[in-house]
Amino acid sequence: MRNGIPVTTVAQTLIDLASMLPDEELDEAVDAAIQLSLYDQRAIDAVCGRGRAGTGKLRDAVARRHPDAHDSKSRWERRMLKLLDAQGIPRPRVNQPIVLLGLEPDLLWPIERVVVEWDSWAHHRRREQFESDREKTLTLQRSGYTVLRFTWRMTNDHPERVAADIRAALARTGSPRSR
Repeated sequence: MRNGIPVTTVAQTLIDLASMLPDEELDEAVDAAIQLSLYDQRAIDAVCGRGRAGTGKLRDAVARRHPDAHDSKSRWERRMLKLLDAQGIPRPRVNQPIVLLGLEPDLLWPIERVVVEWDSWAHHRRREQFESDREKTLTLQRSGYTVLRFTWRMTNDHPERVAADIRAALARTGSPRSR
């Protein structure tokens, strides 16, 4: 109780949510706890150790959560990370700046020098954003990066094709990690 209001811990809230939310929403709740610096693995382990309803589902959510998913900026990015994991594609860095270039790609494989940008109409329909995206692509290409741009429709309607394109770009680098 705090000021007469019943409260609970983040870990307890997550296990309670695990018993009633679909997987995608539970993943988002785990990611939100991480983003807000409220995630505590020891507390999660403790509540899961009590055999409560939702224990298995919460453990599964934590296990499948991409290590960089909390750096993603949208549900779409998190969905694409799941696609990459399901396709066995090496995990990228998410929204990590390339300091020397002053750019922040959506997905980055630094060893292979491959970048993926997700372009949704909702966030890329202004002329300034359109121009900025093209300049970003050119800057990355001048610096030796392979840049792949995918739309929401491409990733939604043909996820296997998107995964194949990413896999092919990674394989072209000759990195043992991409095979």
